[in-house]
Amino acid sequence: MEPDLYPRSEGLLRIFLLGALSHDEARDYFTWLEGRSAETTASLVALDESIDWTRGDDDLPLYGRMALEYGKRLWEMTQEWAAWAREQVPDDEP
Repeated sequence: MEPDLYPRSEGLLRIFLLGALSHDEARDYFTWLEGRSAETTASLVALDESIDWTRGDDDLPLYGRMALEYGKRLWEMTQEWAAWAREQVPDDEP
């Protein structure tokens, strides 16, 4: 059985529903998301630096490092995207 590559995303649904809020509230959400993403990235970088990836006789360090790198890149992208998205929200209300 192949894994589901298109899981539902609460985060994307939340972003879609920002249209029901004011522009200020939407911008506040993106500001929060950018900051939270930066914090998460920093935590993952610190975790990566604290692990000795060379130890072990199996492939667990190899795949563990791959998973951690995926997380770091995902949160870095989210931070960058949130900053971009915030700039897309108009200053004035419709």
